[in-house]
Amino acid sequence: MEASHRQALNTLKLNRDLLEAIATQLLETEVIEGEMHSLLSQVRDCNSMQLTH
Repeated sequence: MEASHRQALNTLKLNRDLLEAIATQLLETEVIEGEMHSLLSQVRDCNSMQLTH
């Protein structure tokens, strides 16, 4: 369970800028279409990168 929690946190850290862009887009448009699909396709997997604490 701890490893899964750590993986989730690392994924959020890795994609922080993208998550903020998605949140801003949702607040402006209130829909997921067009540019939103492009933003979502940019999510990076934390398993493919090593993060430092």
